[in-house]
Amino acid sequence: MDKTRYYRTAETEKSILGFYPNLTIKFDWTKLVKQARTVAQHYVRTDKFKDNLSYLYGPSQVSDLPGGGWISKQADSYDFFVMGGYPDLNYLSEQFAQTFPELTFSPPTIGYSTKDIPEHIDYEGNGLSSLIFPLNAVDSHGRVVGDDETFEYTFDKPVIININRLHGVTNNQERICFCIHFHQTVSQVKESFDRLGQVVIQ
Repeated sequence: MDKTRYYRTAETEKSILGFYPNLTIKFDWTKLVKQARTVAQHYVRTDKFKDNLSYLYGPSQVSDLPGGGWISKQADSYDFFVMGGYPDLNYLSEQFAQTFPELTFSPPTIGYSTKDIPEHIDYEGNGLSSLIFPLNAVDSHGRVVGDDETFEYTFDKPVIININRLHGVTNNQERICFCIHFHQTVSQVKESFDRLGQVVIQ
């Protein structure tokens, strides 16, 4: 299958590749982190998630999880997946919407991986930029590739990246993060964060 049709051509205009927002999320992540590890062990590595395949979304397989929630896993990636549909994530989505009424979002997710994530451009429906908020300490780094420069980031603080450009992650450890995609460009999202200064979600 030719997967290239699922991806957009990177935008040609000059755009911000990423930035570190002044963001704090005061939230107990324990339950979601535990759930991500359970899903990885019992559904992804065993391929049991395919038993409840719901639909295809671009290059990804989306499946319902027993007990609620869903998982989205790209077919050609053994390890990486995102999960969503949990009440805690819906709550956080509402808090972001109240804080940034001028922005629109895709449903927030928890991302999990233990290996590299190859460079890719996100499926169009995902949005234009993404917040990556680390939930565990891990020595990995990511990159967003532009026309003349590359934005490199570490996994020790929140970052917002341009997902309409090639981006990937170098990693060989368990990596868990909270993600929320914005339907605005990185520049527009940065303006909203800059306007508020210190942003606290709780």
